Amino acid sequence: LNLIFYATEIVNITELEWAALMGWFSFVNILSALPCGKIVDKFGRKKPLIAAWLLFIPGMVSFVYGNIIILSVSFLCFGVALILSNSAYPALMADLTARHNRGKIIGSTNFFFNILSALGQLSGGFMYEYLSPALPFFFSAVLFVPCLFLTLFKVHEPTKREE
Repeated sequence: LNLIFYATEIVNITELEWAALMGWFSFVNILSALPCGKIVDKFGRKKPLIAAWLLFIPGMVSFVYGNIIILSVSFLCFGVALILSNSAYPALMADLTARHNRGKIIGSTNFFFNILSALGQLSGGFMYEYLSPALPFFFSAVLFVPCLFLTLFKVHEPTKREE
């Protein structure tokens, strides 16, 4: 929601331009879905996750300084990054988790992810309203950096996938 307010109120993107950006974002998602899935299968799960973090960071920073052209590039980064991460992460979870525990592990992961997302939305709204409208986006980009390094150094794909 902060994306819409920031784009329309701070960057002065018109409602029609915002609609075009959302259409572009959907188009990017559709076009990249199958290739990104193949990339995850061909190159493993870790490399696409790293690529996703490397796309999220400049995408978020460029969003802050955008005009319609820059926002189009930003949404290209977001779209491909989301498809890569949404393909690689569940596949990695399945690879690392025994079949009889997958439901519990994925359910627990979703539970904590949603709690952290809610806290992120609250803190982002506070930053947007009382500190700086750009701060939640910069803060998100900064938080992506440890995610990148954790993925680089702590995520290891299994040599044998769980059954």
